Amino acid sequence: ILGIDTVHRIEGEGGVVIVLEGHWRVRATGEELKVRAANLFRFEGDRVAAYEVYPDSWSFATAMAKV
Repeated sequence: ILGIDTVHRIEGEGGVVIVLEGHWRVRATGEELKVRAANLFRFEGDRVAAYEVYPDSWSFATAMAKV
């Protein structure tokens, strides 16, 4: 992993969505990839009640096709 950056943060009652962009290098080829994913956290009180990840599958597939 070369880096992870926060692109957007959206907070609402009972939850937050954080869009992250991951940047990494493929060991086998040296190719660098950047792909975004939305991370959804839902809270109940002080606890995380749910955590879901929604990757940008088109960008990921396109990046992997270059490798």
